[in-house]
Amino acid sequence: MSKREEIRKGMSYKIIELVNALDESPDKETSRRIWDNFFLDLFEYLHSQGVVIKVDRKLPYSKYVDGIFNSRKKSQAMDYIEKNAIYEDAQLDMLKVGFAVVESLIEVK
Repeated sequence: MSKREEIRKGMSYKIIELVNALDESPDKETSRRIWDNFFLDLFEYLHSQGVVIKVDRKLPYSKYVDGIFNSRKKSQAMDYIEKNAIYEDAQLDMLKVGFAVVESLIEVK
């Protein structure tokens, strides 16, 4: 069984526990607490399994860009335009080979 399948199975157990707890819930206030605890428990479970959130933002700056850029001498305005173009190309190359920006599901202090 793959790690992804194990996590899905673990999540399905958590959902079954939630449904059973809600069925036994005597009132709305208890149900609300059950939901709150469910989400906390679910996030802690996912965090313990190494699940991260893929973030929709640029990848970190690549020193590779500086290497290419510094090997050439041009005007400052052209430098800025060219450096950004090289940076954007480097970003696309990193995405193509599978690099991604991720953050932890739970902030670790």
